[in-house]
Amino acid sequence: MNGGNQIHNNSTLPLVDPRIAGIGIMTANRPALLERALKSYAQFATANRSKIEYVVFDDSKEIDMCNANRHVADRVRQQYDVPVRFAGCQEKATYVKQLGECLGHSRDILQRSLMRTEGYTLGQNRNALLLDSIGSLYFSADDDTICSVAIAPDAQQSLRLSEGIDPCSYWCYQNTTRNGNDTELIKKDVLDTHGQLLGRRLSEIISSDFQQITEIAGRLNKPESSVRITVNGLLGDCGWGAPFGLWHQPMGYLAFDGASLERLIHDDNAYRQRLQTRQVLRVTTGPVLADFAFSMLTTWGFDNRQLLPPNLPTHRGQDLIFGQVLSACSKDAVIGHLPFSLIHDPVPIRRFWPGEITRTAAGIDLCRLMVEAITCCSFRDSEISIEDRLMSLGRHLIRLAALPGNRLRKHLSQCLQDSNQCFEQTLMKRAMRESICNTAYANDVTQYFNKLRTSQSNEDYWLPLDLRSVDGVKGAEARTRQSLREFGELLETWPAIIHAAKTLRNADIRLSVPR
Repeated sequence: MNGGNQIHNNSTLPLVDPRIAGIGIMTANRPALLERALKSYAQFATANRSKIEYVVFDDSKEIDMCNANRHVADRVRQQYDVPVRFAGCQEKATYVKQLGECLGHSRDILQRSLMRTEGYTLGQNRNALLLDSIGSLYFSADDDTICSVAIAPDAQQSLRLSEGIDPCSYWCYQNTTRNGNDTELIKKDVLDTHGQLLGRRLSEIISSDFQQITEIAGRLNKPESSVRITVNGLLGDCGWGAPFGLWHQPMGYLAFDGASLERLIHDDNAYRQRLQTRQVLRVTTGPVLADFAFSMLTTWGFDNRQLLPPNLPTHRGQDLIFGQVLSACSKDAVIGHLPFSLIHDPVPIRRFWPGEITRTAAGIDLCRLMVEAITCCSFRDSEISIEDRLMSLGRHLIRLAALPGNRLRKHLSQCLQDSNQCFEQTLMKRAMRESICNTAYANDVTQYFNKLRTSQSNEDYWLPLDLRSVDGVKGAEARTRQSLREFGELLETWPAIIHAAKTLRNADIRLSVPR
């Protein structure tokens, strides 16, 4: 979002042979969107390359909807003559049985990570993606995306390093559809562009001497670090669950800085309209190597030749949690941000309501709590490998879940309040600076943190709002402990699960099946 710790490098991206094996489409209960997305990516492939496989990962719970998605996969396979595989509830059930037999234990953990039957379960669908694509470089897209490419108006070629911030620039639109703005779409080989960074060591990418890069620390100053994830931007719906919130980093309109903020707030009336339309161009102006300050994974590439962590199977924000787990457990992993956007066009059109900008100040969600719980984990010096750290982090979450009530509440409440205070200091300083130009923006920031301070004074503030129900505080606390414990068990077992999945893959057994 501009600002922060950045350094420019005169390197340009190398030309490489395409290495990404396939495209996974995440879907559930939306055959029309699945067909639109799958056709758009298949059209791209038939024009640019021939050996890419397509896998539909279907998290539909109703058999009729799952069958409809299978028919979509069949139609696209026949129309475009491309290999299409399918991974729905039946395929997942068969694979869980095979994986459980190979693993020898933890069948219930496999069920919880892949076979939940209620709630928002994109995370378990992405777990299926990780198991099915093991040993490969892969690309994944949500079913409400379209393979049409846009670039930033002020695109550059030089490579940047970015630490501690979202490195994207934003253009926000007052119209409710992407067709209402003047962004130009171009032709671009999406997988080739991801492949220019994905899986590469920093020493292969950056031409200058690492010792000269003094402004950047940690993983971005290690030649042996590698790009485990690549992300591109989006044009259209912003993809946020709320117009602003605090997670690992602030995300949303109030977190903008620099030119992105200037474009958002230069006119009070336009500012209010832009807060509601959700329509943005989010993109980096050039290629960027970054830490995990931003890990929104609507469309992304990933290097699955080495161990990657699992996703929280349920609830929203699991991609933010995934990024923080990978950051904590792999000290030489970085993200590559690519300077183009794909269209994100959910149907029906979504809008934020007037005044929604302060909604998330009323409490936290499970994503925020899980991020704080991950952040407070301390690893031993001997725990160096990602396998060791995943298991250690899992045990940490299990121990948290078992703490007595007052200790758990005090511990997590303090973590939340500390990060709230840090965010408040940063954003209030920015609001004071910008208040002369836009009082509406400054008032929104002030109101947000006034509301947040009131909310966090409640002793139940630490209990996620999305885990509360009619059974009150006790029920919410029980579900919070269960979520921490079950995700901890998944993290602790994940290296063994991956080992078993590799064994099955060597025997030519995959989660998805060909259509």
